[in-house]
Amino acid sequence: NSGYIWINSTDWPYPKMIMHPAKPELDGKILDSEKYNCTLGSNQNLFQSGVEKSVKYGDGFINYVWDKPITNGFIPSVQKLSYVRLFNPWKWILGVGVYVDQVIEDAKENSKLNIENMRYNNGEGYLFIIDDKMNCVMHPYKKELENKNLENITDPDGIKLFSEMVEICKKNNAGIVEYSWAKPLDDGTEIPKARKMTYVRYFETWNWIIGSGVYIDQIEKKLLLKETEIKNQINNLITKIITGAFFIVVIAIILSFIFAGTISRPILHLIKNLKEIKLDDLHNSQVELEGSCEIRELGIIFNKTTKKLSEAILKLKETTNAKERIEGELNAARDIQMNIIPNLFPAFPNVSEFELFASINSAKAVGGDLYDFFMIDDSKLCFAIGDVSGKGVPASLFMAITHTLLRAKTNRNLHVDQIIQEINAILCKDNDSCMFVTFFLGILDIKSGEVEYCNAGHNPPYIIKGQNKVEEFSECHGPALGVLEDVKFEMSRITLLQGNTILLYTDGVTEANNLNDEMYETERLMQILDKAKLLSPKGIIDSITKDLMNFVGAAEQADDITMLTLTYRG
Repeated sequence: NSGYIWINSTDWPYPKMIMHPAKPELDGKILDSEKYNCTLGSNQNLFQSGVEKSVKYGDGFINYVWDKPITNGFIPSVQKLSYVRLFNPWKWILGVGVYVDQVIEDAKENSKLNIENMRYNNGEGYLFIIDDKMNCVMHPYKKELENKNLENITDPDGIKLFSEMVEICKKNNAGIVEYSWAKPLDDGTEIPKARKMTYVRYFETWNWIIGSGVYIDQIEKKLLLKETEIKNQINNLITKIITGAFFIVVIAIILSFIFAGTISRPILHLIKNLKEIKLDDLHNSQVELEGSCEIRELGIIFNKTTKKLSEAILKLKETTNAKERIEGELNAARDIQMNIIPNLFPAFPNVSEFELFASINSAKAVGGDLYDFFMIDDSKLCFAIGDVSGKGVPASLFMAITHTLLRAKTNRNLHVDQIIQEINAILCKDNDSCMFVTFFLGILDIKSGEVEYCNAGHNPPYIIKGQNKVEEFSECHGPALGVLEDVKFEMSRITLLQGNTILLYTDGVTEANNLNDEMYETERLMQILDKAKLLSPKGIIDSITKDLMNFVGAAEQADDITMLTLTYRG
């Protein structure tokens, strides 16, 4: 509601204003006034700067100060950033700008919304924001706290938890605060006083303190499970070794009955020492050596055994800790990966022309499948799906690069084949690992229903046309991305009618195996799709997922499973 476009000429040394909607008194004027010497850093005439950059490069940015229009006038000298572009046929420079303070406010609002929607730990974990004055900026569940000062809020034990959060952030930039807080339960009730631990970090640029907490009983529950697991492993190991040692002692007892006298007393003493050994302190549990050479040798063997057992237990604990760290890092990587792709549904609640749903289920903690969807402008929806070669961390990194390139290269001036061409060129460069990604990209005009699409070696999607027709997108417009740098990609077009639905999927669906080593295959997918064709996008994916899980049964998942459905409402 506040943006506008102005036009000036390319005349030199000073251009002429052709049209300025906010200051029409400038129209037709030569822009040589000293007040226009306001570009930041050089104090150059801002219109000269715009002509220089546009004529030399075609377009560019100017950073300067300018009067900001308000309801009853202007605010003088407000920092502004403008984009200028040459329209060569008429030698016009078109400029459009944003006031930096408004951009920052928009960025804060967008960031606040993104943080509000972030979840982790199966949806239980969330983040909140306060400022350094202890005002609540955002809380996803306690909306009654927002815009209120929390300085005097205490927990049931009298701890001023928000004051402590601010104090620790100002002192150390980040830290942990422990306190009591209400804990919501699955049945809608809550425990009024539950111990909680919150990690907070200071984002000084906006004076934000971002925090995320966990209830301590959840930590204790997980620690107990790990402790039980470790104890079971240790006890199994101890049992095996003690069984061997017990066999030696039995032999010794038999010998004591045979020889009696001089060797029976040392053996009984050895047995007494064995009974006193503490399983949780094996390193210091050593039997005393006395008696005949044979009995002392028996004690030496047992002492060596307990020492090796102690070392094995220590190594087992270290291995378990290392495994837990790796699992934690992979889980964090998965959270980051899942936050890269859009996962909030309904995706565009204010757009009535279409409905969309997507899901991804990685075979490992992190995977190489991806999907994406976003509005290019008010009338164009971009949607895509991809499958990176390989699995695990390398595939997830290649997936993140592909996703970033898609967002960077997509704009309203490029067709899908051009976007694919540019992404492929970058992925092919310095691709020493020889990784590639099959990729399907579509752009839907939500007003007309026209879809232009390009398939780079990916599984052909399906389109549901009415109640009785399910068809395959049979065209393939080139190989997977990252394989051949100079390949030329094509594209196709199709017009969706009201109610038509598109299904995109990765080969983790059709190539899923059951315990009999049978594949799910496209024929079964077509059958379940035919049964679910009248459902919503989410209903279609849920039906396929349920049928897929029933088919696979107890077999281990071998590949990532990703699907995206789009229904055109018209």
